[in-house]
Amino acid sequence: MENVGTDFDLRMQGDPEPSKIVPLPVKGNVPAPQISEGTEWALARALLHTEDQGLHRSWFQALVRAERAGGRLTLRALNRFRAAYVQTPLSRRLLAPVQSVDADVAEISLIL
Repeated sequence: MENVGTDFDLRMQGDPEPSKIVPLPVKGNVPAPQISEGTEWALARALLHTEDQGLHRSWFQALVRAERAGGRLTLRALNRFRAAYVQTPLSRRLLAPVQSVDADVAEISLIL
């Protein structure tokens, strides 16, 4: 479809390769997140920042830990767009670091 952008085409193909996800432009230094809370989310955010500062700043930095119930970690997003985008093509990029610091996390849900 010539009237549809390539990002839409990639989303319609399913979960894209991590290299196909383009972070929003980031200006300046991206400070490392604080890990003093010691929660699984604080530690996972530090890993996400280490792996890809641009992607962390664009999509993960503003997510806030809301609650943990059993194997489900719930994060709060700023808006529906961010929640939907993180929940779809970025879900694997988000879950892997969380599971590396807490193997009991089986699912991440996003709320507003």
